[in-house]
Amino acid sequence: MRPRQSKTKSQIKSPRRTLVPFLKKLALWNGLALSVVGGTLIVRYGIMAQIMHVSNQGLVAGSGFLGWKGHHLLIEGRKTLSEKDLKDAIQFNPADPLLGIDAGQIYARLKKNTWINKVCVKKIYPGTLYIKIEERKPYCCILQKNRSVVVDRFGVVLHEGLESYLPKVKGPEAHLYAHEILDVLPPFKNIASRIDYIERKRSGRFDLFFKDGLRIALPQDNLLLALGKLSAILEKGQLRKTHATLDLRVPDKIIYTGVKPIDQNRTI
Repeated sequence: MRPRQSKTKSQIKSPRRTLVPFLKKLALWNGLALSVVGGTLIVRYGIMAQIMHVSNQGLVAGSGFLGWKGHHLLIEGRKTLSEKDLKDAIQFNPADPLLGIDAGQIYARLKKNTWINKVCVKKIYPGTLYIKIEERKPYCCILQKNRSVVVDRFGVVLHEGLESYLPKVKGPEAHLYAHEILDVLPPFKNIASRIDYIERKRSGRFDLFFKDGLRIALPQDNLLLALGKLSAILEKGQLRKTHATLDLRVPDKIIYTGVKPIDQNRTI
């Protein structure tokens, strides 16, 4: 009979070697189970949202102990909008702790105002709410059938009404294309000062209507050339006051059509 060999120290499994893998597996399964249960609770009952809400309330309340009990408002870039309108839009309350203010919500509320083109909202601790805005600029009045509106250069409606200092434009999609004629008019001051309103045609060209009733038909192409020709006619005093229309749509020609009675009380 062979003598029984005793196991060496390396061959004997200690309780620790067998227990550690078991505990690791147990921890892994427990972690997975807790994740599933926790995810279900978050989705079903919104526990995480409640925890975050309570935590936020605690931070806001705690900020009072640091002396951050309110805030003041700093606005830059305001020209047309009133400070009261802006305060109403952001629901400003100087007693509110700065920590509890949601800058994202304030940004969203201000962007709803059509006068505001760009806005920046920052919280400067411990107690300053900083708002910088870029306002849209009134560009012209668009004459519609039953009303008139003031728009910016890109056709965004700012408000209803008629501003006497702004040029007036009418016609199909005039709010989108008014800049095509208004941007090139400033150098021709002797023309701009005589214009009552401008009409955009469906073809895309424009007619100028002078204050004395004369209509100037402009071409769709070579607009600057036609305006230069008209400016020279006015400068030389060669405009015929007895006609209703001056047609500049034909290159190298000046065509007068229609006859109107001379109004002795109106000059151009």
